Amino acid sequence: MLESIYEECLKYELERNGYDVKQQLTVKIDYYDLKTETDLRLDLLVNDCVVVELKTVESILPIHEAQLLSI
Repeated sequence: MLESIYEECLKYELERNGYDVKQQLTVKIDYYDLKTETDLRLDLLVNDCVVVELKTVESILPIHEAQLLSI
């Protein structure tokens, strides 16, 4: 899968630049007093602060740009 190759390369580059990176980390989600049944799997967690979710597409479409701007 291309995504897994990109993920490994990005992890390598981030670590090479001094970041602490955890890969394919499973975390429990607690929302106030709600305990969720489903765990969340993070592609990358950088410095225990930034979540990186990787997606691959053949080409960037206008909808992808709109998604980035809406976050």
